[in-house]
Amino acid sequence: MSRVSHAVGHEWVRLSDYVDKEAVAELLAAQHEYLHGGTSLAARALVSQLVGVPTLMLSMAVAGEGRLPVASPDDVWVRWIDEGDGPTLESVAFTSGRMIVLPDDPMADEPQVTAVSGREELGAELVAMVHRLAAEFVATVARVSRRTEGALWRTLSDRIVNGYLLVARDGGDVDAAQREVDAVLGAAPRPLHRDWFAERN
Repeated sequence: MSRVSHAVGHEWVRLSDYVDKEAVAELLAAQHEYLHGGTSLAARALVSQLVGVPTLMLSMAVAGEGRLPVASPDDVWVRWIDEGDGPTLESVAFTSGRMIVLPDDPMADEPQVTAVSGREELGAELVAMVHRLAAEFVATVARVSRRTEGALWRTLSDRIVNGYLLVARDGGDVDAAQREVDAVLGAAPRPLHRDWFAERN
């Protein structure tokens, strides 16, 4: 049974199971079948779902709770559904049991928890974690779809921004959240680096 058909059936599948060329080719074909928008659109949609949704969740955790679940492709599990409009990522689970938190967090002294110096360092940890989570998958998608990696990484940096702003729009300070995430991605190394001032002017 294929990875895609196995996944679309409320079965949990580890993210690392999707990094080989065969699995990515099948996922791209499934996206293309429903989107009818070409290979580039299918590639961006696939990255936006399979690693973009976990990225969004991690970003929201940092922005809203000051906590970052430790994630790698081996301990992130996903579950797909297909209700007739194409495979859609239904659920994501982080299973490492480890966490990175701010120094004043009540969990800071717990086992499996690492405290960092402040929000700036936590943002840097988020960027590094997204890169570790996505790098092999993004490279494989780019190789199979014969597209460059740049647009795929831009999708993930957008997901980081969305996480901060979604939290802020639920009763927070949107301007402050925008400034914070601008600083996080402005300080990030490539490929997640974004120069927001240059893009807006």
